[in-house]
Amino acid sequence: MKTQCPECKTIQTVPDIYAGKKVKCPSCKKPFTAQKYEDIVLAAQKPVESLPPMPSLSSLPNGTWLNVLGILFIIFSVLFNFFYNKNLGYESAINHVWGGNNSYSEAEIFLIKTIISGITFIGILFGFIFISVGSLIRAINANTSRKEISKKS
Repeated sequence: MKTQCPECKTIQTVPDIYAGKKVKCPSCKKPFTAQKYEDIVLAAQKPVESLPPMPSLSSLPNGTWLNVLGILFIIFSVLFNFFYNKNLGYESAINHVWGGNNSYSEAEIFLIKTIISGITFIGILFGFIFISVGSLIRAINANTSRKEISKKS
């Protein structure tokens, strides 16, 4: 019978009595279990198990929690900006960052204003992204539910 070494891939002929037994490859000297070459080829040609099916879109979680998270991001961002602008002022914000010196250059005040505005903008942006994704998920779920209902009737 013909068999193939799994290490060096050389094909050898061995007596049929060695089928299923350990033999040593004459080329690479590694031991392996002798199998019929035809069985090896057929095993290699077997189709690979397919991937599990994709879940239906109706199994996606409800997007309401993303809407709530987005609204919270927007609220906290606006409150953060209001807190530093109105209640503490930018100079107090600088005191939080750099320490207690009360004389600040215009560059330092501009920098802290930019940082606070940037944090506020990013928070509001993430809020709108969360709201949009949550609404999209809810719309997909609603559309999928309508299709499934129409298929049943």
